[in-house]
Amino acid sequence: MISKACNLTADQIDHIDFFYNQLTFLATILKDLEEKQQQLNHEAKNLTMQIYSVISKTRQLIRFFDVQVPGQRDINNGDSFFDILIGTNIMEEIKMIEEKVVQFYDRINQIQLLQIFNDGVHSSMSMENRTMVDEEITVGFDDEALTIKRLLVGARKQLQMISIVGMPGLGKTTLARKLYNDPYITHYFHICAWTYASQLPRKTDMLLDILRSLYVNEMENMTNEKLGDKLYKKLKGKRYLIVIDDIWDIGAWVDLKMYFPNDNNGSRVLFTSRLKELAMHASPDCHPHCLRFLTEEESWELLQRKVFQNESCPPELIEIGKQIMKKCEGLPLAIVVMAGLLAKDNKAQVWWKQVAQSVSSYIVSDPNQYLDTLALSYNHLPRHLKPCFLYLGAFPVDQQISVQKLICLWIAEGFIQKIGQRSLEEVAEDYLMGLIQRSLVIVAQKRFDGRIKACRMHDLLRDLCFKKVREINFLQCAHNYEDTSSSNSGNIMFPNLECLRHLEALKIQNKFSFPSNFREVKFPTNVKRLTLIYTHIEWEDISILGMMLPNLELLKLEGDAAWGQQWATTDGGFPRLKFLKLKFLNVKQWITCSSHFPSLQHISLEVCPNLKEIPSSLGDILTLQLIEVTYCHFSVEESVRKIKEDRESIGNNWLKVLIRNLSGKLRKIKRALEIIG
Repeated sequence: MISKACNLTADQIDHIDFFYNQLTFLATILKDLEEKQQQLNHEAKNLTMQIYSVISKTRQLIRFFDVQVPGQRDINNGDSFFDILIGTNIMEEIKMIEEKVVQFYDRINQIQLLQIFNDGVHSSMSMENRTMVDEEITVGFDDEALTIKRLLVGARKQLQMISIVGMPGLGKTTLARKLYNDPYITHYFHICAWTYASQLPRKTDMLLDILRSLYVNEMENMTNEKLGDKLYKKLKGKRYLIVIDDIWDIGAWVDLKMYFPNDNNGSRVLFTSRLKELAMHASPDCHPHCLRFLTEEESWELLQRKVFQNESCPPELIEIGKQIMKKCEGLPLAIVVMAGLLAKDNKAQVWWKQVAQSVSSYIVSDPNQYLDTLALSYNHLPRHLKPCFLYLGAFPVDQQISVQKLICLWIAEGFIQKIGQRSLEEVAEDYLMGLIQRSLVIVAQKRFDGRIKACRMHDLLRDLCFKKVREINFLQCAHNYEDTSSSNSGNIMFPNLECLRHLEALKIQNKFSFPSNFREVKFPTNVKRLTLIYTHIEWEDISILGMMLPNLELLKLEGDAAWGQQWATTDGGFPRLKFLKLKFLNVKQWITCSSHFPSLQHISLEVCPNLKEIPSSLGDILTLQLIEVTYCHFSVEESVRKIKEDRESIGNNWLKVLIRNLSGKLRKIKRALEIIG
């Protein structure tokens, strides 16, 4: 009937198919309950009546359709079916019943009805694995589990491979075990088995794992062929679920798949992997299920439950605890690692504050629980991808990385090798996709055409990058605050910088003070564009940049790049500078003359609240075309207007002035309110 409803969407059909499977399961439970009436307690008997009610109501809905469309069940009458569906709210009724069915599943878990069915269900999960799952706290997997459960018990009869893909620590194995232990799953499949593939899978070990979980004996001294034949015969004719955990190599799947019979009875193979490409290759007709990160609410719940079990977090620790939780960025394994650390002294506020100040370092320094897991992903990378992965660690924390910029940097560093007739850019895009498919890089933005515009890296993977970088001396890192006070800190921060003879654009961003011997830093003389952020260089040293960089055309000073209240430029100045930007600086006074900036064309001032005015002498620069002022003191705005007026008074109308301030925004808001009335 449903298959002929041509006007139903695929989602609606899948929804009804899934509901059908749920009712089939309830009918099976009902039959078993009736056979064991004498063994049931009051609550279980009450469930029997509720199941009867659900099935009865479903029959009423089907009869209602038959009455509304008599004699049309064998014709393609999708329009009529859709009209009745909407007119009678049948889908809403089905949704209500489905919610009740889900409640039944929860109730069945609570009263452990699964014990009633143990005699009739051929569940092969070992008691050792059951204990491990029962003790494991899972949070935030309900929607994920439901999505995959629909695939596992869906209407498709052919053998189907379903994959769970994600970066290390997202909970792929945890979710797979949650599904494997689900009472509906264990009842729906006649046989369930689990094996672990690992980074170096052995066919013999995997076959033995599956057979042992099926309680097969007498397997000693058997060849792989005989083990495979025994497995095939054990599975033949039965609806089975095989879980292959942590698969790295498509060869592991190829070695096993011949022993999984396809009897068109709804059998499934579920595997977890970090490699999306592998999952797509193993099952091209079923898109991999990519795990999401936990929400903040889910993360906080998991942290509390792991640290305090059934108790709530003390009020004095909530704020600190949430700081720690946020730094884990929704990665379940990171939260679990931190919870283990906090639980050592779960009510000491001082200890929690120490942990909060250095979350990432604690996680990375825990080799048994976290770093070894992440390092597996790195160690398994092809040689050509390793430098590309490590290079990502050079970008600031939480920064979206422009793919176009990243590719240019990879090419400039010599990481990309020419392949056939393809351009270096095309090869670099493939390299990036390789890292994304291995769940080591996260897609941050996409273009309209579906290509990746920006990417990012999880903080904890970035920490792994830094650790590996130090081990192999891949990059020179200068990010530890305590290093900056050393006498040779300038050499530590910029070793052999002058050797980059062809470098034209340089951006330096620090969160600590620049070395005191700044004048000894040797910049490449060909640099044309320089950006300094949070460098805290004294204004006196900024003034000599023009002499240190004779070809400098663009200078951006942002976020306390310069330190001090007065900037007095000197003779020689910036002979070729065309663009000057001052942003988020605390300078109060700017003293200069036109001869210090003879080529300047564009000045941009943004959020410099203490600056009183722009020097009037800048108006004498003949090349000056544009002055931008954004959210500065009104006296700065007045000085800029005065410069423009003076230029116009002598017939020079080329100078443009753009002023953006809060009063302009307020006027727009008021106008909008007036229009609203």
